[in-house]
Formats: sequence, C-alpha cells, structure tokens
Amino acid sequence: MRTLSLEADRTNHPLRCIHIPNNIDNNLAVHDHAPILPSSARFVAQAFTGANLDNASLSGIYVGVVMGSHEGFLTVAALGRKTADDDPHLIYLPERTFSIK
Repeated sequence: MRTLSLEADRTNHPLRCIHIPNNIDNNLAVHDHAPILPSSARFVAQAFTGANLDNASLSGIYVGVVMGSHEGFLTVAALGRKTADDDPHLIYLPERTFSIK
C-alpha cells in the first residue's frame, strides 16, 4: 500500500490509499478488533453446532481444529452451546509449546 501511495505521489497522480488492517485471529496491535473476526467467529460457532448434531446421531469422537495464531479468539467462538451437553466438551487454547514433564 505504501509503495502505491509513494509512486502516485512521485508521478503526481491523484490516488489516495488507505489501509484497513485485518487478521482472522484478532491479534492486531493497537486495534480493538479486526473487521473479519465477527463473521469468522459466527462461521466457527455454526460449524460446531452442525458437528454437534452429527455427533448426537453417530458414535465416535470428533476432533475439530480451528485456525488461528496465539490468542484463540476463533476457538472461543466454539463455546456457543445451547445446552451443557452440546459439543465441544474439551477446548484447548491458546496454542503454546508445552512439555508433558
């Protein structure tokens, strides 16, 4: 974005560039929230609701993995359960290196 703006200035072209920071896991410094976070969180919540309905009629274990970096905002969106018996039953966050020892 900066390169486009500088080139427009150099050539005297009337171009205005703005940058809207965006990150799916809401880990932007100095910002309250990323614009994509609410819709991404809704998608995660709906995906786990659908998986919960499947799990209610099937036997076995379902492991869902939610992308993200270190904060886990999207993973927390999976907590949108209607009843205490709804999936997911275990949620692990944030992503940190650990040792079993």
